[in-house]
Amino acid sequence: MAVWRGLTLTLGILITAAAQSPPCASDESFNAIANTCSCNLTMYITTDSLPTPSLHCLPDQMRLNLSKCQLERNRYDSENLHLLDPSCVGVQVNEDIAQIIINTSISSPTCGTSMTVNGSHVVYANSLMIPAKVSTSGIITRNNARLAFDCSYPLSMPVSLLTVLRPILGCPSADVADLVAVMNNGNTNEARFMMKVFKFLWADSVYLFTDVQVCSGYCIPVCSGEA
Repeated sequence: MAVWRGLTLTLGILITAAAQSPPCASDESFNAIANTCSCNLTMYITTDSLPTPSLHCLPDQMRLNLSKCQLERNRYDSENLHLLDPSCVGVQVNEDIAQIIINTSISSPTCGTSMTVNGSHVVYANSLMIPAKVSTSGIITRNNARLAFDCSYPLSMPVSLLTVLRPILGCPSADVADLVAVMNNGNTNEARFMMKVFKFLWADSVYLFTDVQVCSGYCIPVCSGEA
């Protein structure tokens, strides 16, 4: 009998572990029969106002966060949110509560994102399409929602150089190492260097031209074998 009790206990542990997959957020309840998580709508209050997503303007993308269960409580379809491009949809992420997150790149604008430039800023804009939820009887009790959003970035800003400034023109080359002397390695928002240049006798100024790339991560130059 002791052996049978041990087997029963072991099976009970396995069944319990399986029943917890997928994990639910704190504002969801687990449906053991369907093996899914459903919003606990009693934790939210119905409102007539439009959804208010949290917008994050990141260095390389725009991100929207919305409460999935608040959307469901307000009779919106949380599973079919998308941007102007219908293929750019939201995904659920459980960060304490169930959230719908939608990202769109600004380094190479997609998802219907538009870009406009004025004298001081570049502005990326898009719209979030939130469809109304259709009941099991086919009834829709509210209108679809469309929320316009944008992120504005200054064209000129101080940048902190996180890597050491090296005497490189294009790609590393030994024949230019004696042309540049680094005075400040760029650990702050300033980099200083000295470079051997020349100017014409009739000119009052010397102009230096360079290509600068600002990255949010580690930048690896692409160089040919002949560089």
